[in-house]
Amino acid sequence: PVEDEPDSAPSKQPSLKLDADLFPLVQGTIASLSYDDVPIGRLDIRTSRSRLRKSIHLDSLTLQGEYLNMQASGEWAQWPNRDSSSMDIKLDSPDLGKMLSSLGFSAIFEGGKTTLEGSLFWPDTPMGVSLSGIEGRLKYTVKDGSIISVEPGAGRLLGLFSLAALPRRLMLDFSDAFGEGLHFDSIEGELNVHDGSV
Repeated sequence: PVEDEPDSAPSKQPSLKLDADLFPLVQGTIASLSYDDVPIGRLDIRTSRSRLRKSIHLDSLTLQGEYLNMQASGEWAQWPNRDSSSMDIKLDSPDLGKMLSSLGFSAIFEGGKTTLEGSLFWPDTPMGVSLSGIEGRLKYTVKDGSIISVEPGAGRLLGLFSLAALPRRLMLDFSDAFGEGLHFDSIEGELNVHDGSV
């Protein structure tokens, strides 16, 4: 008998199509969430199904840790030929430096009361999110902290003559100029995300 010749290339598996009407709703709490052995905090999530169109609402997602408090809501909408997901996020931390360290990141900041909020969108299911497809805008404010990885020299010289630091200079407070890193009173900005680039 003649054996069939093997295909020159393996066939590509079709992607799994999720149906929002059949997808289970999630209601629950994880008392102690961790990722890669890094403790993150308590997670609460609530979802519901829309009566107006084929979609699932993320009514609330709350993540509470020692140095972070994140709240999010969103929606996964589905049409015959496409999916769309969106999420509104707000994150607060009393200490950005300790929050980053607690999540396993290198220490870049010391202190820094932080607020981050905004909206993100991507043209797929919530499980199909990828960095290359995310669009959105995030605003952030970090107050009263230090960037501890700044080399001595120009960074401290700028801090010494900063107009924002004038009240501190009038009180003869030069601790931020001669201490480690670069102290700041406030950093504010806006991150625009397009095709995964910021």
